[in-house]
Amino acid sequence: MDFNILTVVTSQLAQNITKVYNFYKRNNWLYQQYIPCMDPMEEQRGGNGYSLTPQAYADFLKKLFDLWYQDFTQGFIVSIRYFDNLLRIMNGIPPESCAMTGHCNVQYLVEADGSVFPCDFYAIDKYCLGNLKTDSIEQLDDKRHSLRFVESSKELTGKCANCTWYGLCRGGCRRDYTQEEDSHNYYCESYKAFFEYAYPRLSHIANLSRQRSLFR
Repeated sequence: MDFNILTVVTSQLAQNITKVYNFYKRNNWLYQQYIPCMDPMEEQRGGNGYSLTPQAYADFLKKLFDLWYQDFTQGFIVSIRYFDNLLRIMNGIPPESCAMTGHCNVQYLVEADGSVFPCDFYAIDKYCLGNLKTDSIEQLDDKRHSLRFVESSKELTGKCANCTWYGLCRGGCRRDYTQEEDSHNYYCESYKAFFEYAYPRLSHIANLSRQRSLFR
């Protein structure tokens, strides 16, 4: 059975991505997904020992891309979900990652007791849609609409609307947004720095993937 390894990027892991990447390669674990770690929702960003700063995340993305790009150009293809989705976007194919569509999507997280939430990153009482034991799908959907969970995610911030890289970034996951009045993705500067660094080579890979029909 094919499987994908989900790796949470902490400040410590970001500094050791070469070791992690090579460890995965040695074990032939070639389907990888990396997501930045999250501080508790009501806490200030960066207040924990494992917290990932925008600078550390930018450095992580650049180093991981270098490793991935080198392998790709040598004919050794590692599937990294974030990079794969960027290639899809650049080839005119909708991304499969909800964090890269530009808004939240309709989905259901069901806990063992039947409780339903609109996203696995929002499995807290405030966002509970109901329970499969007592509520219909229509009632769960009505609750999601009342929370404006999907609708509010489509409202662009000023920074996103005027950003050169919005077509690739799409604003990122809303769970990474700051709690300020001018809310924006906490890793906004990380993505900008990464795209400025990697875009020419990313474009090269997008062209190669199109020629080789890697994405359909």
